[in-house]
Formats: sequence, structure tokens, C-alpha cells
Amino acid sequence: MEAKVTEHKLLEIFIWTDDFVKAVDRLLLPMRVGQRRRRPGLAPSEMMTILIFYHHSGYKCFEYYYERCVLTDLRTYF
Repeated sequence: MEAKVTEHKLLEIFIWTDDFVKAVDRLLLPMRVGQRRRRPGLAPSEMMTILIFYHHSGYKCFEYYYERCVLTDLRTYF
């Protein structure tokens, strides 16, 4: 199954998500107790973009979407 959303839409979703995550981080920064020691492989905005794009893709199972779309077609973006 091929994703119904274009590359332009993927980038638009990422930009909106990244701006949102940065705004939330600024609000929550004073409330943080400690810092993480290990950095995740993907940024929070990338994870959210993958999830949002999944809902636009037409896939019914996230595992199939991730294996057949994210790890193949979208790999260069993430």
C-alpha cells in the first residue's frame, strides 16, 4: 500500500509538529527535574510526524505501516 500523502504534506506536518514541540519545550523547561542521559534515535517531532502521517496513510496496522512505509519509502527523511 502506498501512502496517500505527498512529500510536501509530510514536510508540512513535520514543520508544524516541530514548531509545536519547541513551543511546549519552552513552556515545560522550568519544570524539568533532571536531564536524560541517553538521547533517543528520533527527535520527538519526528516521532509525532510518523504517527500523524500514519493516520493520513490509509494503513490500518501501525506495524505494517512502519515496516512497509517508514523503513523503506520514508527512511531518508528520518
